Amino acid sequence: MESSVIYKTYLKTIRPIIWYGQAVHTHHSELKEIIRERLGENCAELLTDPVLPREALEGTQEALWLSGCLREAKPYSSLSEDEKCSLVGQLAKLLTSIEGLAEKLQGTDDTKQRQLGELLLKALLVPGLDCVYTDGEKISLVCWGFTSDDTEQTKFKLSQFIKSRALSGENTENADPASANGHSSAKIRIRVIDKNMRPAANIRVTASYKGASAEIDTDQEGRAGFPKVPVPSHVKISISLPDTESFEKDILCEKDGDEHLITLPLALGTNAAIRFEMTDALSRRLQNIPLRLEYKDIVLENTTDEDGKSEFADIPVGEKVTLHINLPKKKPFTKNFRCSQTEDIHKVVIEEISGKPRKNLLWILSGIFLLIGGSLLTGWLTTESPPVQPRISPPASSEAAGNPKSSVSAYPSGSAAPLKDCQCEAEIEALWKEIRQLKAEIRQNEKFKR
Repeated sequence: MESSVIYKTYLKTIRPIIWYGQAVHTHHSELKEIIRERLGENCAELLTDPVLPREALEGTQEALWLSGCLREAKPYSSLSEDEKCSLVGQLAKLLTSIEGLAEKLQGTDDTKQRQLGELLLKALLVPGLDCVYTDGEKISLVCWGFTSDDTEQTKFKLSQFIKSRALSGENTENADPASANGHSSAKIRIRVIDKNMRPAANIRVTASYKGASAEIDTDQEGRAGFPKVPVPSHVKISISLPDTESFEKDILCEKDGDEHLITLPLALGTNAAIRFEMTDALSRRLQNIPLRLEYKDIVLENTTDEDGKSEFADIPVGEKVTLHINLPKKKPFTKNFRCSQTEDIHKVVIEEISGKPRKNLLWILSGIFLLIGGSLLTGWLTTESPPVQPRISPPASSEAAGNPKSSVSAYPSGSAAPLKDCQCEAEIEALWKEIRQLKAEIRQNEKFKR
């Protein structure tokens, strides 16, 4: 079947994921080949063919994604509930197969194979659910290997969402064994407190059952809810903790609305640090970037260090904060974050941070040498002997010194006039002035790059 465009968009709200200095989507041929070789054509068709010329990456032309397997493709949001359930089961199998292949590659001793495993996992990242397209039989992903500010803020991952749907029992084709045996599903709630009986706010809680999992952050009261968990069933709860291993506990879900209280074996702080790492589109760390953090009526300021990192301490856990970055001649950057107990490092990518000089310095230097060389060449052609470096000799006698009309020349016989009398003096001085300005700009840009 001939490939056709199933999705096109301007790259205004999404951007490529960078891996070892290269965009993930640029490896599409290599990725599809390894998937096709190990898992078959059905899995390889999950990745559409991106068409992203330079103009598309600059936002002046639409980016395209082509598929040769979908006939009348529809995005996830346009599907009926039954179609969504069918898609979840089919997509879960495809993602599980590819993730399994990635794990095998990462477990080898070959560096290239391990890197390819990492690349496969990044290729499965998409900005949202509407990047999933289907014609009822086959499934393909568009904008794979791309992300957005909203995606990073909500920490959306397609694989986790699909597994969460499977855990909630919404997948009718690949239903959980408990449901197949006549077991019903119910909503369960988790409440997490520390050993001092204080709510553990904004802590990541993961519920796992029969290989499927779902995760959510606790609210200000330390609560997290999981809808439609099969009952009765044993569910493993894993809680991410700062500076230590995750805390795990098995709970028995027996009826709808149960709230399970989990007490952590440590005291959690009411304040924590929020950390940032600044990079450009090529994953280069940016030094000396001024940051401003705001929450409630408080404003904090800091700059990134030599590793492109910055930290704001004593932020209330669970507090929503706003990061502002204002750079000369750049569009202001604003993004919201939430302070977590785990003090995760939030990676922020600033596009086009390194400016370009107005002109090429080599061209300017070449122009200067041409002007000077042309002046010297003119002197050689208009004199009988090569020009000699001009020198002003002192007067031979007081008589010569006192006679302004003395016939004694200030320059040796046959020599050219000194360079300061050259008619191109103004042009050369202007060029040197521009060089000094460009050097100042380059030094300023180098500070941003570091």
